[in-house]
Amino acid sequence: MKINQILLVVLISILSVGHAQNDIEYEQFVIDCYNYTWDETFDKSKYDSIEYQGKEATIVLDRTILVHRPKRTAHDLPMRKKFTHQIYWIHEESAIEKMNEVYLYQSSSSKVSKVLVRTIDKTDKIVEFDDTKLENVTKNEGGSSYKILAIPGIEVGSWVEILIEYAGFSNQSRILTREPFDVVESQVIYVSELSSQVYNEKVDPKMVGRNGYKLESKDVLDGGRVRYTFNASNLSAQITDETYMHEYVECPMVDLTTDTYEWGNLSKGIYQNYLAVNILNRSVRVQKLLDEIGVRNQHELEQIKAIEKYIKEEITITEDDGIEFESPQRIIKKRVANITGIISLYQTLLDNCDIKFIPYLIYDKEYVQPNEKLSTSMGLSDFIIYFPNSDVYIQPESTYYRVGKLANYIGGVKALLLTDPYKTYTGDYLITFPSAEKEYNVDKSVNRVSYNEDDESLTIQTSKRYYGDRAIIERGALNFMDDSEQKEHIQEALLSKMENATLTDVKTDKTEIGFNANSKDTVLYTGTIVTEDMLSPIGNGFLLNLSKVIGNQVSFYQEGERIHSVYSRAAKIYEHTIEFVIPDGYKVQGIENLVFDRNYYSAVAGESKHISSFVSTAEIVDGVLIVEVHEFYEEGLFPKKEIDKYRSVVNAAYEFYIAQIKVVQI
Repeated sequence: MKINQILLVVLISILSVGHAQNDIEYEQFVIDCYNYTWDETFDKSKYDSIEYQGKEATIVLDRTILVHRPKRTAHDLPMRKKFTHQIYWIHEESAIEKMNEVYLYQSSSSKVSKVLVRTIDKTDKIVEFDDTKLENVTKNEGGSSYKILAIPGIEVGSWVEILIEYAGFSNQSRILTREPFDVVESQVIYVSELSSQVYNEKVDPKMVGRNGYKLESKDVLDGGRVRYTFNASNLSAQITDETYMHEYVECPMVDLTTDTYEWGNLSKGIYQNYLAVNILNRSVRVQKLLDEIGVRNQHELEQIKAIEKYIKEEITITEDDGIEFESPQRIIKKRVANITGIISLYQTLLDNCDIKFIPYLIYDKEYVQPNEKLSTSMGLSDFIIYFPNSDVYIQPESTYYRVGKLANYIGGVKALLLTDPYKTYTGDYLITFPSAEKEYNVDKSVNRVSYNEDDESLTIQTSKRYYGDRAIIERGALNFMDDSEQKEHIQEALLSKMENATLTDVKTDKTEIGFNANSKDTVLYTGTIVTEDMLSPIGNGFLLNLSKVIGNQVSFYQEGERIHSVYSRAAKIYEHTIEFVIPDGYKVQGIENLVFDRNYYSAVAGESKHISSFVSTAEIVDGVLIVEVHEFYEEGLFPKKEIDKYRSVVNAAYEFYIAQIKVVQI
């Protein structure tokens, strides 16, 4: 999908001290600032030029207004208001269902205080609703609070206008368009009053355009107001085929902060609040625990392993607050902790072993990564501990990642350095973790196939091997399954989408969660498959879909223009060995159908980089057809103009999967 036109206007109205208004006048200023957006007669004619064929709905306006007035005296209260205003034009029945589940997200600093909705039908009849006339439910799930609105009276060809007022907003805000429909016009307006020299320093709005935004103009208006105009007319307003939010994803967005807050301030503030408060605890209970878990007179890595093993296997994590879940001594006694307590316990035990570490907070990889020019705590998620002496990491919040290499899912993300006891700090608080290594994320299979002429079936001695990050994830998944779920999971891994097949002699090796502790051991599943699914009889033999043993493959065929750039989510390697024992009295024809050599190279920083590959070979050795497959993908985002190169590799895997050979009598 394309945006017809997006104009992002950031309006910063700065009212001088000499023109300070009283509260009533200021409130009226806010109302006046906003009211111009509500067209009582709803003039549709200005939207006549919008192209809507083939779309479910169009958002003709998506406007956000933030108003900030700092307190003027010690007894005054600051005023923060946030308004969002959206106008939807409904084109298809499928859009009506989506409009009957409108999610209004809230946070502790920004609560929904007022909701107004109106619908305008094809005859221009306007029906107005307020929050009391809407079907709505407030939910709290996963740490998020939101209201769900169901809006009645929507039909194809009608319009829906939604106005929401929020009481408050964060000093750091991210405004972006991520809606289920195309957006024609997107605006962000920020209004601030500077009332004294004290607040002149603290109320210092910063705007950083992202993902292709270019500052077109800066206009000084009457009364000292300043207008910044950004143009994003060539960008897509939403993501339809992926939920992944990456640093380079083409999604209109602007970051805003109302404080002069540099990365160093953010780092030190978090450190003081969460780590520096944990005074070294050398209590008898702590010392006794260290004796019990056997860390005395051990090398650093063995001490780290023992501490992590105790915390991840003996301590239950709760979402409850309170000192009893955050004090290391109480946690050791009751063995229950919240995430703050978990971090505190790690710090206490590591300090008592004189183990130095560097703590980081990472930015969620499923979120847009921060811009170096603008410090922000938005998107901060996992707490990561790095031990330079042993060159290993711990992810305290992960239940199954154990001390070792940086997890594949963290590779390449931005991280906030909290403190560096090694004093090697070079001036960068915001750093980027190393990219994930495909060599540490391997999925491999080995299959030996023989033909049973008596019942025209195949017997397959199969094995599935997972190495590195892939093995860690597999063990983690198994750790949360009961016996029946594990059995079903392993059967699916060995059989994939194979039909009319029986699996026997299943064995597993190194699947216990303990192997995740800095281990290079491979998870292994083996079994015997008997199936008729892969062959089709012909006059003097049969067609054999031998490559089906590698498991189901996806195709990547697409019509029309590509909207998004190419993003490869994970660095990974697939390796497969297939052996087919040619039956006596038969020969194989068409093994060239199993041979592929597809590669994608991309120019990165002026150099050619090998991004992905699918290479397969086939040869007959001593009566056995041997097929070798090597497939890999690097993680990263690559230009959409190179989509055909990426597609070629993905489709090679699919074409290999459906390829057939002939096995005929001599």
